[in-house]
Amino acid sequence: MSSEAAADLRPVLDTVRRAALRFGADPDALHLVNAGVNTVYRAGEVALRLSAHKDRAYLTPPLDWLRHLHAAGASVCEPVTATDGGWIAALEQGSELYLATAVRWVHGPRLSELRPTPELYRAYGRSIGRLHRTSAGFAPAPGTPHMLDPGESGVFARWDWLWLRAAQDISGVPILERAFERLTPEVLAWAAE
Repeated sequence: MSSEAAADLRPVLDTVRRAALRFGADPDALHLVNAGVNTVYRAGEVALRLSAHKDRAYLTPPLDWLRHLHAAGASVCEPVTATDGGWIAALEQGSELYLATAVRWVHGPRLSELRPTPELYRAYGRSIGRLHRTSAGFAPAPGTPHMLDPGESGVFARWDWLWLRAAQDISGVPILERAFERLTPEVLAWAAE
């Protein structure tokens, strides 16, 4: 399925309710949080993420990383196991398949709703620094494929790969195209370090 088709496909409420049950969450307490590439619902104290991607290998690396971070004490959401003991639940919806994962809900304001201040940026930077220090001990399982492109080495996308993919999303917006052109040499130099 193309990324465009995946972005248009949405789980119906029955599929989301079944996902909630698979993770021991309340299927009657569903609130839509995000309807982007992934559909995210809050179900009581659990956040359910439903993805139209059909390959568990796509979801496994970030989920393994999150599990590592949480076990090491990083300030990240706690992954939740499904009632069958797995970390990913497969849910059929007609001819489509959704893969669901879940984490414990974190209370507090969304970062996007907070007024940007130097203190907020410093706190955010410290948090990202702790995340990077904790990440240093993460070792993906041998043979884990790159999560976005099997032709790439490693498991996670590099900055330069992500940056260059962004070019397609800014096409036709002159101010963004100029900024992209000006910043690309810096980003590529930084990514190589």
